[in-house]
Formats: sequence, C-alpha cells, structure tokens
Amino acid sequence: MATIQSPMQRCNAVLRAFGARYRLREHRRSPWITVYQLGKGGTTREHTVKGYVAADPEAIERLQDLLIEATRSGKPAVLPGGQKDLVSTDTSAPLLGLEAFSKGFRAAFQVPGTQPSLAGLIATRRHQRWIAGFLEESVTA
Repeated sequence: MATIQSPMQRCNAVLRAFGARYRLREHRRSPWITVYQLGKGGTTREHTVKGYVAADPEAIERLQDLLIEATRSGKPAVLPGGQKDLVSTDTSAPLLGLEAFSKGFRAAFQVPGTQPSLAGLIATRRHQRWIAGFLEESVTA
C-alpha cells in the first residue's frame, strides 16, 4: 500500500473517501492547482484555479473544503477567481458516507469537533489503513 506523502495526495484521498467527484492535480508547466471533475463514463472537466499555488498546503486545504462543501450540498462548486462553476453532482449516497467517515475518523484518532478540516491530519500509514478499511466496509455494505 502506497504512503500518502504530499498535501495534494492527502486531499485527493479525503475527497475520494467522501465520495466527491473532484480531484486536484498539479501540472508541470503551471504553478496553479487544477480541479478535475469526474463525470459519468470516464469523462472529466478540468478547471485551473489561478491564485491557488499547488505548492501551498493551505491553498490545497481551502480548495478541498470548498469541494467537500459542494459535495455535501449537492450544489455546483463555485471556484474562486470568477471561474466557471463546476456541475452539481448527485450526492445522496456519498453524503451518508461523508458523515460516517468524518465521525469515524474523529473517533478513531481523537480529533475534536472544533477541528474544521481533516485534510492536514491524514498523514500516516495508520490513517491510510483506517481509510482503506472504511472504504472496503462502505463498498460491501
């Protein structure tokens, strides 16, 4: 099992665990973060978010929180900087997984409810094993 090493990898692991249809990427020729929206049939929509540098962990966490909130609400994600909105996604099933993931992770690793984001906390193999177990259980349930 690969270790989650960078803030971008941690963010994508959290987005995947929450059932979000978004991923963040960094391109070789651009300093900006690119948001990919995963569509049906393997299609993707790509949006570069200028002003959010891929090397900045805080920028990654802010975008992650924005994308998680869009997943929770089922409304399109409004990207910073006047970018086009991402298309809304059906989130009825992932919302239950999101709540269960958040509660379970907080309980397993004693994270207080006052901690607004889990993104910066997912850093060890122990966290990764817990997430993998959670995803396996949610698939079989």
